[in-house]
Order: sequence, then C-alpha cells, then structure tokens
Amino acid sequence: MGAMENALGVSSPERTGFNSRRPPVDVQWRNIELTTSKGKPILKGISGYVNTGELTAIMGPSGAGKSTLLNVLSGFTRQKVGGDILVNGAERDMRVYRKMSCYIMQDDHLLPHLTVRESIHLAACLKIPTTMSAKDKNKAVDMCMESLGLSERQNNKACQLSGGQRKRLCIAQELVSNPPLIFLDEPTSGLDSSSCLQCIQLLKSIAQEGRTVVCTIHQPSARIFEIFDRLYMLAEGQCIYRGSTKDLIPFLAQQGLSCPQYHNPTDFATEVAIGDHGDWIGRLKTAVDCMGDMEADMSLADDSSIFSVGQEVSLQASTLCLLQDKVDKKPSIFKENALESSYGGYATSSWNQFKVLTYRSLVCTLREPMAFQLRLFAHLVVGLLLGMLYYGIGNDASKIFNNSGFLFFSLLFLIFTAMMPTVLTFPMEKTIFSREYTNSWYSTKIYYLAKTISEIPFQILFPVIYCSIVYWMTAQPNDLVRFGLFVCSSIMVSLVAQSIGLLIGAATSVQNAVFLAPVVSIPILLFSGFFISLDTIPPYLKWLSYISYIRYCYQSVLLGIYALDRPELHCDKIFCPFQEPQDFLREMDMVGGNLYVDFAAQWAFFLVFRVIAYYVLYYKVVYKK
Repeated sequence: MGAMENALGVSSPERTGFNSRRPPVDVQWRNIELTTSKGKPILKGISGYVNTGELTAIMGPSGAGKSTLLNVLSGFTRQKVGGDILVNGAERDMRVYRKMSCYIMQDDHLLPHLTVRESIHLAACLKIPTTMSAKDKNKAVDMCMESLGLSERQNNKACQLSGGQRKRLCIAQELVSNPPLIFLDEPTSGLDSSSCLQCIQLLKSIAQEGRTVVCTIHQPSARIFEIFDRLYMLAEGQCIYRGSTKDLIPFLAQQGLSCPQYHNPTDFATEVAIGDHGDWIGRLKTAVDCMGDMEADMSLADDSSIFSVGQEVSLQASTLCLLQDKVDKKPSIFKENALESSYGGYATSSWNQFKVLTYRSLVCTLREPMAFQLRLFAHLVVGLLLGMLYYGIGNDASKIFNNSGFLFFSLLFLIFTAMMPTVLTFPMEKTIFSREYTNSWYSTKIYYLAKTISEIPFQILFPVIYCSIVYWMTAQPNDLVRFGLFVCSSIMVSLVAQSIGLLIGAATSVQNAVFLAPVVSIPILLFSGFFISLDTIPPYLKWLSYISYIRYCYQSVLLGIYALDRPELHCDKIFCPFQEPQDFLREMDMVGGNLYVDFAAQWAFFLVFRVIAYYVLYYKVVYKK
C-alpha cells in the first residue's frame, strides 16, 4: 500500500479509520437477458458473480453491453430484465438494494460553485442519518477527504479541480456514507494515463477495505489491468470470459488463441471480441458455460490438487453446487433487521432533506455569476437606462402609448431574465439530480420543492429592485397601492416565466432549450394585447389570448396604473385623446378587466407550469432512465 499511497496522496485505511466494517455483499446473476423495445437483444443469458473485497472489471468492445450490464446490476435500468440477481444468496429487494449501493456515472457532473468540503459535507448530511452528531459527521468528512487525497483541495471549488480530482470527489460523495457495494461506469474516461492509474489504484484500496467494487472500463493499459482482481469480458451481449485477470491469457491459450509476447492482454482480448482473429465468440461462450468460473473451481475444490488451466473441468455440476453453497453461507443483508431499518428508507427525514437542499440551492445561486451577479447587474443597468429613456412620461397624456410600451417592455425584460438563466443551468442540475436520486440521497418531491422555494427570494428581489428604479424615474402615479400592484405583477410574471424555463430545461437539452425558450414565447407575446388589441383579434384565434399568461400580467399592470379611479392625465397640447385614463383602457379593450381575475390567472399559470415541470422531470429522469 505504501507505493499506492504515495501515488495517490491518500492515507491508509488503518490510519484514517475510514474502513468501518460492513457486512460482506456478494452479488450473483443468472441467465440475465435484456431486449430493446424494437426486439434487439442486448444481453443474452449471461451469468456471473462479484465478491466482497475484490475489484471487478467489466470489459468489452463498444456495443458489447458493458454499461447495460452495469445498469442492470446496479438497478439503474427500468427495462424489463430476464433472469435472477441474488445478493448473498437472497433475491434482490430493490428498495433495500438501492440504499446499500451507489452508482458513480461516467460523467463527473458536480455543482461547480461548491467547495470540496462543502460537496462532501452536504452529501454526508443527506446520506448519513441525523442520529449521528455534527461533530462525528465532520470527522467522517475529514476522514473521507484524507483517504481520497482531497484534504489539500478542500477549499477549492469543484470547477477549479482537475479531471482526476473531480472523479475522486464524485467517489468521495458516495463513499462518505460507507456503502458496501459500489458501481462505476467508465471511471477513467477523460483522464490521462497517470490519473487513470491513480483512479484504479484508489478503487483497489477501497475494495480491499471490505467493499464490492464493480466498474466498466475500455481497454486499460497492462499496468492498470493487473490491478483488477477479476474480469468479466463481454462480446455481442455474451460472456466470453469470467474469472481472475491473471488467468485470462492461459484461458485464451487453452482455446487456441495465443497472445503475442509483449502484447497488452486487454488489447488482444478486445481484438478477439470484435472478430479480428476470426469468429471465436461462440466457442469462447461455450467454453465459459462448460468450464464455469475457473477461480471458483480452484477455491472450492476439496482436493488439494488444483486443476491446471489447461485441464478440462469434468466436475462442473459439483462445482456449481459448491459455488451456490458458498454464496448461501453469506449472511443475507435482507434478513438482518438492523440493516434493513437503516437502509430501508432514505437516510434522513424529508424535513432534513428539504433544509439541506434549500441551503445548497441558495448557496449555488448566490455564487453562480449568471444566476445572481449578472442578473443583479442587468436589473440595475437596464432599470437606470429605461428610467432615463422614459424619464417623466408616466403622467403625460400625449405619451400614453410610449408609457404602455415601457410597461410592456418591462414585463418582457423580466420574463427573459427569469427564464433564460433557468433554461441554461437546469439541464446540468438535472444530470446531477439523476445521479443523486439514483443513489437515494433524497426524493424527487423534496428536491423539486426545495428548488422552487429557494428560487422565490431571487424572483422577488430582482423585480423589486428593477421596479423601484423605473417606477419613480418614469413618474408613474405617486401612490403606494399602484406601486405595489406594479411590483406584484412584475414578480408574478417572473415566477411564471421561470416555471416555463424549468419546464423547458427539464424536457430537453441545453442546446434545444436555448432555441425553444424564445420560440415558445413569441405566440404568447402576440396575444398579450400589446401588439394587437384584444377586440381586434380574429374570433378563431381569440381563444389563444386566454392561454397567454402575459395577457393577464400586462392587463394587471395597465389596470394598476390607469384604473382605480385615476384622475385625468396632464396634457400640454391642445388636445389629448386619452387624457382620461378610462378612454385608454377602452382603446386597449381592458376597461372590463378585473385585477382579482388577472392575479388568480397568473397564480394558476405558475402552479400549472410548476406541476407539469415536476412530472416532466420525473418522467425524464426517474421513470424513463
């Protein structure tokens, strides 16, 4: 371990005390089959197992089914899977299984503006029961950082870390709760050779502490390959080798495939899998099925003589029975009440999840330049610019249409400053949510509720700042009630627009969302009552004005400014046709408008879009994963 520690900058588990003992978890799968919705088989009746204390690699060429098998074993797929998956000899209970395992995805998506310590500490607050004291949680965080060589970077933000450090931080967030079963999808993806070696050495040390670690990997170097304990090789959805890594080349040689000297064993095995040396997949699959797992044969044989690699195993049935006995003797974690009560639900209460997620969202928003600093700057600058451009026109009857244009532009500005940051940032958060939800950090409802509540202060603050500047500079009525109505309408349009941004961000990617957000807004703007008065809209299109939330926002602003028995406007000219505010409202077809109806409609749009966005998020991330 000394060389490994020096390479990684990590501490041995004996010194950190981070290797708290967990019950051993062995996973066995039999005749696993999975077919796409179009009928194409991906996994074709494969079997195997992984053991506690071992680092297992799932390898194979592109399209062989590596990630699919990992998703099946981790419970990350909702597709119908044939076959059996046993944990310590007992049938897998997904509700419990997901709480005792963790899945680390290929892409190391992290909240960029949280520090290393904050990322791990917040993970601990969500993954470790609240019965543990804050002091002990901080100690666990310290141990975790020390074990993974992150202590020196604990005050660095995630966006300031290297690729290898980001990967270790992803592992640390899951390891802080000490799970006994860890799945990783391509943990070395995007890393240089040195970082790849350090990452696999780290996983090896984690496995040696008594955990079951399984990862997919694509053609590792010979040095990295020898670190793994076991290999599970796939080709075209079939298993062509399963056993010890050191027995791979002898096994292939036994079948008539000799690896050239000084050739990387994984490169040679991959060449065989893709057919560069002929059609060997069927024969290798048959050999695996007939011979069973050679490593299990050697460890389970009662006779002191060990079967040589070149010998044909004639006691296949007996070996399989012995293997099953070995698995059955493992303690079933599903039958242990203590563990089931610990893992059976989320680690913490809904209230704790809500507090932690709300705090995290607030911190991230305050540190995100686009979400806070840039938006604050934009509201201040644009507010001052419009205030100077439309200075003092609010009580001038001859400029009433200029004033209505200013009011409409204000709503338009607030719409896009609320919608676009959400459209740009939420798809990334959606990926993080998918990972954290899969690893049972929190429930979907609590995450979405915390996200909604944490955004409300900013959707109130920015419109209030903007309105406080433009309302008085443009000489709108010197009336606190009218000012309050203007502010409330501005806040509501921001909340509704942000809800639409959440909906678009939850439904599609960033690239599509940036295009869809303005396109979706155009028809809503057309039927707002500004570009064309409501009474001149063709009858067959007039119904669209009722589903335009901007109509109700714009109408509530105009009613707040010009209704409520406002006296005549000032007029410096000989004749001003709209000196009487009611005449202007009549021209805009808003004389019969009702503020209560307008605000009720805005609240309805806010709630409807939020609910739809929640179900879209649930469908895209939770249901259709």
